[in-house]
Amino acid sequence: MNLATAATPLERSFPGIAVVPLANGSWRVTRRDGVLVGNVEPVGDEAGQRYRAKRFTPRDRGFRPIGEFWTPAEAVDALRFG
Repeated sequence: MNLATAATPLERSFPGIAVVPLANGSWRVTRRDGVLVGNVEPVGDEAGQRYRAKRFTPRDRGFRPIGEFWTPAEAVDALRFG
């Protein structure tokens, strides 16, 4: 996935979570009440395309990486259940 293009919509919905594609090719993950949970961004190298989940931490007012996954849905699930 080219980071310069918009993210494609995820092919499934997530209970209690809203996933919004961003212009830079990543997704914003929020609870249904609008509270930011984190971001999912595509990363790639010679091993193939992966998706990095980053959790928003209000105390630090920033994002902390929690892992890289083979699909964006797995990355969203890590934010949901982590």
